[in-house]
Amino acid sequence: MACEGGLTELYKDPPLGCWPIVYSPDYNITFMGLEKLHPFDAGKWGKVINFLKEEKLIADDLIVQAQEATDEDLLVVHTRRYLNKLK
Repeated sequence: MACEGGLTELYKDPPLGCWPIVYSPDYNITFMGLEKLHPFDAGKWGKVINFLKEEKLIADDLIVQAQEATDEDLLVVHTRRYLNKLK
């Protein structure tokens, strides 16, 4: 997919043999127990992945590891002006 800075590496076909499930343990947000006060379960993605593994529906080698978005990746859906305002 083209963007202002070129091609993005975030939008590509999953590696052969992988399911289009993207996950990172970083999705499970914790901070000194304060996450328990939030109305949404900050660890739900880890629970979903663990459930799928326990049920033998997926394995680690079938999951695409999430990558951090670069500025060029973000420019696919946002303007540079908007991104500069976030900084």
